[in-house]
Amino acid sequence: MATKRKSLSKKTRFEVFKRDWLMLSVGALVFLGITMIVSLISQVLAGIGAALESVALTLVLTFANSLVQLVVQNVLLVGFMRMLLDMLQGGKADIGTIFSQLHKAGTAIVASLIFFLMIVIPLAVIAGVGIGFGTVVGEEAGPL
Repeated sequence: MATKRKSLSKKTRFEVFKRDWLMLSVGALVFLGITMIVSLISQVLAGIGAALESVALTLVLTFANSLVQLVVQNVLLVGFMRMLLDMLQGGKADIGTIFSQLHKAGTAIVASLIFFLMIVIPLAVIAGVGIGFGTVVGEEAGPL
C-alpha cells in the first residue's frame, strides 16, 4: 500500500530552492552540456555521411544518432528528476545523482517511445485525411 506524502508549502519549497540553487544550476548546465555535446557529435557524423554523398550512410547515421540522443537524454532527464525529488524530500542536491539512474534507461525509453507514438499516429491520421480530402476535392475547391 502506498503511503501518502505530505506536500510542501510554497514557502518551504522556496526555502529548499534557496538552499540548493547553485547545485540545481550546475545540474541543469551538466544536463544541457552533455545533451549539446551528443547533438554536436550526431551532426558531425551525419555531415560525414552527406560529404561522402552516400544517402544510405547518411540515413543510417542519422537514425543511429537519433537513438543515441534518445537514450542519453532520457537517462539524464530521469537522473535530473531524481536529483530534484531527493532535494524536495529533504536531501541535498548531488550532481552524481544525475548519472545514477542508468538502470531505469529502458523504462524511460519505452515510455518516451509510447508518448511519441501517441502523438505521431493521430497526426499521421489527420494528415492522411487532409491529403485524401485534397485529392478527392481537387484544387478547384480553394480554402474552406
